[in-house]
Amino acid sequence: MRSLDSWLYFLTALAKGEESKLISEAQLEEALRRGTALEAKEALRGTRLGDHLLASKTDSLREVEGALWRHLSDCIGELLSLATVPRGLIEMIRAYSTKYDLFNMIFALRRVIRGAGPSASFLPLGRMGERGLLAELESVGSLDGLCSLLWECGLKRYGDVLSKYSKFSAEELEDKRAAIEGELWEAYYSELLSIAKGLRDPGLAEAVRTSAIIFNLKAIFRTLSEGGAGFGGGLVLWHSLPSGLTEALDSIRLEDMPRFFEGSGYGAMLKEALLARAKGGLLEVEPVFDKWEEAMLYELLSRRLFLPSTIYWYLVQKEFEIRRVRMAFAKMFEGIQEAH
Repeated sequence: MRSLDSWLYFLTALAKGEESKLISEAQLEEALRRGTALEAKEALRGTRLGDHLLASKTDSLREVEGALWRHLSDCIGELLSLATVPRGLIEMIRAYSTKYDLFNMIFALRRVIRGAGPSASFLPLGRMGERGLLAELESVGSLDGLCSLLWECGLKRYGDVLSKYSKFSAEELEDKRAAIEGELWEAYYSELLSIAKGLRDPGLAEAVRTSAIIFNLKAIFRTLSEGGAGFGGGLVLWHSLPSGLTEALDSIRLEDMPRFFEGSGYGAMLKEALLARAKGGLLEVEPVFDKWEEAMLYELLSRRLFLPSTIYWYLVQKEFEIRRVRMAFAKMFEGIQEAH
């Protein structure tokens, strides 16, 4: 069996090779200039994701999204399928990809609370996707049923969080929904941070904390933008935020947020997000947070070779690539609909 160090050398070479096949900004801009989805895919030919899209049916945005997430699932699956990868690295990859299970379980939770909802479009990733349980997830009609499914596929900590609320009425669950979802995300980030610390890679632990801070700032920004009075919950790793900010959550105004992060990238990010909101509303804000998160993680991770950080950075890059391409095709399909 290879040592951890030899696996890190091998996986670093693998990740760097895959990094060279990512879609560049220039390629994505060229794809956006094309008139049809097929022409856009042609502009991405030669990249791994572009070639995957060319081989996939993409007549609608939903089909594009399905192809994108299947590609990411394949990339994660390739890492997990490598024989004898050290347990610590496997735990890190699995813990990171649990976020896709989390998206699915939160969507299912909202459907349980609100009754019959729209047809589900679950992400084909994570443990439930691997085990072919997404159809069963879509049919879940109660919180107890959701908990049982989570326990069955090894997501015990999340089932345990939800089981505490199994006796609550739909109205009570809706009232506490933000706090419940916050508990689920807290479980996710806490596990990921614990694994990062165990791998003794300071850059990796700092990257997890950075993503948690930005997750919190997006949640606060969104709540205040929508006219929320105070903040009802949903934050993670509270100790990562400035104490002045957490103490002021009940009375803070949106425009006050940057002053708690003066002189840091977070402050600059929040100022840019405020400008984007004033210009185009909340839809223009999400790309700002994504851009800054990717830039911050790049500084923390991209130059750290032969460490778990290298593998984590590869996973982060693939996710941001998927999100950028998804946004590009969303704009394209919107333009096609307007033209018709």
